[in-house]
Parts: sequence; C-alpha cells; structure tokens
Amino acid sequence: EAEIRRNLGLALLAGRRFAEACENLALACTLAPPDGALVQGLALALLAAGRWEEGWQAYAVRPLPGLPQPWDGATRPGASLLVLPEQGFGDLIWSLRFLRAARSRVGQLLVQCRPGLAALFAAQGVADRVVLEGEPAPQTDFQVMQMSLPGLLGARPSASPAYLATPADRRARFAAIGASPARLRIGIVWSGNPAYPENSLRAVPAAALAEALSLPGVVLHSLQMGEARAEMPDSVPLTDLSPLLRDFADTAAAIAELDLIVMADSAVAHLAGALGKPVWLLAAHAAGWMWENPWYASLRLFRQPAPGAWGPVFDEVTAALLELLGSTAVHR
Repeated sequence: EAEIRRNLGLALLAGRRFAEACENLALACTLAPPDGALVQGLALALLAAGRWEEGWQAYAVRPLPGLPQPWDGATRPGASLLVLPEQGFGDLIWSLRFLRAARSRVGQLLVQCRPGLAALFAAQGVADRVVLEGEPAPQTDFQVMQMSLPGLLGARPSASPAYLATPADRRARFAAIGASPARLRIGIVWSGNPAYPENSLRAVPAAALAEALSLPGVVLHSLQMGEARAEMPDSVPLTDLSPLLRDFADTAAAIAELDLIVMADSAVAHLAGALGKPVWLLAAHAAGWMWENPWYASLRLFRQPAPGAWGPVFDEVTAALLELLGSTAVHR
C-alpha cells in the first residue's frame, strides 16, 4: 500500500491537488521507511499547499553534503558563516533574499558562488566576501547550504519588492536598448536549462511565443542562452542579446533597460522578479511550488489550463499585451 500511496501522492502533486497529495505522501511515509525522494515529494507538496513549518522540516531531509559545523539559524555574534550553493541558478537567486537576514545574525558572512552568479552576488554588498565554487572553501565557524536558509529563518511568502540591484558597471553595455524609439521593449526566453529533467514540459514553442508578442510598437530582445537559441526561426525580427551576456550580472543589466520580460520558467524569471522588473511567466500546468505563492511583486503568472496546453496561454498573453499597449501603463 505504501507504493500505491506514494504514486498516487506524486500524481496528485503533478495535478496541483496539494491537500490530497500531502495526505497520501504523508501516509506513504508511515507505511514504510521513507526514502529521500519520497520525503522530498512530501516537502514539495507541503510547500505548494502553504504548510510552511511542516514543509521546511521535510525539505531539510533532502540529501545534503556533510558540513563541519552546520548553522542552526541561531544568532551568533562574532561568528563567521559560510553559505554554500546548491540546486539551480533560479533557486539561488530566489534564496539570495535571505542572505541579509542571515548576515544580521552573525559577525561575518561569506558566500560561495557559482561563477555565473559571482559578480551579481558581490554587487549586492550583503556578503563580506564572495568566493567561487570549486576554490578551496575558507575556514569558518559555521556553514549552511543556501537553500536551507528559508527553513532556518522561518520564511513565509510575501510579494517581495526588488531585492537585487543591477551592477552599475554593466549598464553602459546595454544603453542602446533604452535608446530605442519602440513603444514597448520586451525581453523573451523560451527555454530553461536543458539539463533539467522536466525542461521539455516547461519550455514554450519559440515561434509561437514570438507570434503572440508581435504587435505594433513592440520590439523583441532575446535573452535566451544555449542551444535553444536555434529554435527561434531566423525570419522572426528580434535582437539577439546573448553574445553580450557573459553572466547573470550582464543579464540583469540588459533587463534593466527593457520594459517587460515574457518567458518560460527559468532562472531569468527569478532574476527579473528580484530586480522588480515586470515579468510575465508562462508556466506549465504543474509548475514548481515557488510559483504557487506570491514571492515577487512584479511577476504575473500565465499558467497552462491543462498539461501541454500552450495555446490558451498565448491567447491570454496577447490579450494582456493589447491591454497594456492600450493603457497609459507603458512607460519607463
């Protein structure tokens, strides 16, 4: 029965029936010794359902590397704390909001960063020191994984205003975007990291996205990186910014010059939301738990009404864009 409850719970989670998913996954955990994947599924269901205290407790059971002196979230005046990266770029940008609260509880905060995020993190002025992942980790009194911070700090969702600043030294490279006479400058992304197992479910058809946004007065700028760039037909008029984007600090600078970002679920959505830039997220029917709650004040969600149903999403986006173009809200 444990396996039946497990499979049913995961199916209910994919169907966004969170209360029933929680019930079945919790029961599966009591019927047999739970493994990490089962507890992780329960954690995601609890978080999607807004059961934060239980959700963070279950989330803490995920597989983690051993740390010499794990931080428990307590105030430690004078102590040094090293924050270590885990999971995807989007998760790290989302959880960056908790660094300031962690810094207030210790004497010194060090953040180990993936190269693509290092300049962006350093520009925020929260960490006393930013070191690159792969380099020898500095000796500190305590250590913590970055995605453990929300649980240790008792995080609850709130439509956060901008909590990231664009590195000032990157803005000049993208000034030409802002100088465009277009009525509305839209940045687009149609695919996330192809290494993510469910990326095919969240990626949107590139040509259909461009068609939905191709209205008079709109100029499109592609922020898409990687092999997915080839999915956009050459006939679509847009400016490809990818050759200028060396890291997320560059992407942040480009976003700062745009009016709106319209995109598939990927790290750039977190970046735009963290910068306070209007972002329209085109989400799969079973998008992750973070999109079930208002973590970004500037983000608007356009969700599939059923798995694989992108047509209604594009219709809704076109209607919303027509409304935006017809209002006085289009300004920089």
